Amino acid sequence: MSIAEENHENDLVNRIKEFQESYYSKNKKNVFFKKNQKLDCATEVCNVFPLEYLISQSIYGIPNTNKIFFDYTIFKLFANKNNFSQIVDNIFILLQKSFDSFESYELYINLDSFTVSALERYKEVIKEFVDRCITYDTKYSDKMKQLYICNVPKTFDAIIKGLKPFMEKSVYEKLKLCDDNASEQAIKLFHSYRDSMTS
Repeated sequence: MSIAEENHENDLVNRIKEFQESYYSKNKKNVFFKKNQKLDCATEVCNVFPLEYLISQSIYGIPNTNKIFFDYTIFKLFANKNNFSQIVDNIFILLQKSFDSFESYELYINLDSFTVSALERYKEVIKEFVDRCITYDTKYSDKMKQLYICNVPKTFDAIIKGLKPFMEKSVYEKLKLCDDNASEQAIKLFHSYRDSMTS
């Protein structure tokens, strides 16, 4: 990752983290209701940072390619039940653009810092996405060429077990776990495009 890329990413992430620190200093961290407090903090983040911008930094495709990228490390900073539907809307827009131009698409997901408890927090948005795919018969699973998981969590076996009820067998069969080098190269490619569009 270049210095320019690091500066851009750190600028957004650091500004959000500074806001989070301020939030938690005013609202001491809960031990027993951590899930609700994290979602409440994400809601407050969206009151300060434009939602459209946050979504564009976490879910995007590279023009003239069939590659789509989902960055959990940004997503987790703002996603909450108030914007789940809008996030899903944006995913469908990206998929449709890919469908219009290509016979298939590749999905890259950066799962750095994703945990079993995160799966529980975001199960609702995952279910909404899958339900809408089924309702509108999007063929997203048929047109998916490969699903790449970057920065595979240590608890991935437990996570995938929790995801299986939502995941079509054909999607599971297209799953490819990237090693550290492949993850770094894929993320570098997507961040480079993102930063060129926002610099």
